Amino acid sequence: LPVANGDYLVTLKFAELYWSQVGQRVFNVSVEGKVVLSNLDLVAKVGPKAAYDVTLPVTVTDGVLTIGFKSVVNNAKVSGIKVTAK
Repeated sequence: LPVANGDYLVTLKFAELYWSQVGQRVFNVSVEGKVVLSNLDLVAKVGPKAAYDVTLPVTVTDGVLTIGFKSVVNNAKVSGIKVTAK
């Protein structure tokens, strides 16, 4: 995502709407090349069909906010991303 260099708050919004058992979807999330969530299992964390938001401070120095999702079990997913200037 192209953004001006600077400090931001990035809110990642999640909800597991498909799976209902622990271990059916597990994934990692990285922001600006650093793993910020490892082996995230939304059902284990908050249960099925429940919202889970994570807000992280991020500094962008190359004009691009990079967010990555890496599947461990099944496909990684995100329900929304909010970026606000700090």
